[in-house]
Amino acid sequence: MDYPAFIVNHWQDEQKVFRKNLEILKDHPDRNAVHDIRVAIKKLRAILELYIPLTGEKLWENPLKETETLFKVLGRQRDIDICLEILKPLVIESGFTFHELSSFFESMLKKARQWTSVAVRKQDENEIGRIKVLLKGEESSLTNEDAVRKTMTIITGQLLQSRQLLKFPHQLRQHLKKILYWVRMLPGELPVIFHEKELHEITDDLGLWQDNEIFLARSRHFRKDYLPKTYDEYGQLRILETESKKQNRLLLNKALRKTRKLLKTVALNEKEKALS
Repeated sequence: MDYPAFIVNHWQDEQKVFRKNLEILKDHPDRNAVHDIRVAIKKLRAILELYIPLTGEKLWENPLKETETLFKVLGRQRDIDICLEILKPLVIESGFTFHELSSFFESMLKKARQWTSVAVRKQDENEIGRIKVLLKGEESSLTNEDAVRKTMTIITGQLLQSRQLLKFPHQLRQHLKKILYWVRMLPGELPVIFHEKELHEITDDLGLWQDNEIFLARSRHFRKDYLPKTYDEYGQLRILETESKKQNRLLLNKALRKTRKLLKTVALNEKEKALS
């Protein structure tokens, strides 16, 4: 049987999400729009990374060059938004106000929002559209059952290669997230077969770990480079950072255990297939 052109359809869907949130950001640097457009960009990037091995086609250099630049600039605002979000419950739990750190984040956020507004105005909206034209031109080669089967082979191979990244959790998170996007592009019940639930849980854990790492790095930077040691908050932040580091290590270890378990399952399944 023939399947829909799942790559083209998903590209069109994410292109709509991108354009919708770009329009929102032109009006004001909305936090949710920043998150949604960055997710859309990551999905568009993943689609291209699947398209190349699936079709054997070579793209021009840096096809998402301007869009990736926008992604990086928006990431600055996103990181500070996340830091403020993480700080709020820590204030309640610790009983400390962390007023100086909060004020520092707020001042950084103000500047990051300005950068967001400038980057959005400069964005070439036709860049993504040009790639859509390319994908539409290849649509006939992306519609058949063989293309889906080849995608499943690519996913399995990329999952097995994930073991090489277990000592590099940031790269592991990016790699597994890309695979999760691919899995969710598959038609019918195939996402369930390709461990969508497990991948979602692992990437969520690694995403939370990464957010905490960003917060810790920003907090240490502020404390060491800006905050006078005579302030009570200096010692309070040291305590906070020490405890947060311990908790984040536990979170990372949990994510890595889940990853090893998943990769073992995938390897055993492939071994059984080879023997059957």
